[in-house]
Amino acid sequence: MKRTDILVIATCCVLAVVAGFTLKHCQRTLPERKCSQVYQRYAHVEGIQAAYVKDYRINDTLTVAVTLLEATTDSGWAMLQEDFGLPVIPKEYEERFVGDSNRVSIKKFPKDVPLFLDGDTLTDDLIIVSLYKHTICHFVIHSDEQFRTIMFKHLDDNTKKQHEQDN
Repeated sequence: MKRTDILVIATCCVLAVVAGFTLKHCQRTLPERKCSQVYQRYAHVEGIQAAYVKDYRINDTLTVAVTLLEATTDSGWAMLQEDFGLPVIPKEYEERFVGDSNRVSIKKFPKDVPLFLDGDTLTDDLIIVSLYKHTICHFVIHSDEQFRTIMFKHLDDNTKKQHEQDN
């Protein structure tokens, strides 16, 4: 083989390795139009950070779409509280009701609650709310089995966290 052939082959191999490494480790994002309606509603709202995970793994057999919303301002949190029908707790009672950072509320999001300006409604959804962190995790679910699986996983994760804190 000629020296130039060896250089070409070596260069191709290096480029293939670099391309493979880049594809494996680069962050993949979806176009906004392929994200959930909840993400699209809050993605550009000042005072709210939104993230969307298309296939969040719950266990070996279940993945669901999840939108994570975090209020970064008081006005952002007030908006989320109103839109999702969350209680507004007076400042003097926050410590009693909000508690620590691990305490959350889990509930099905009612099918008939209009969330969007165009009058659409959410169906078969679940939200996990942290009043302490001002966050909402919105899971798109399609069955009671998915609801129970997500709830049990969340309870199991919290039990493990509490056990680690106690030890």
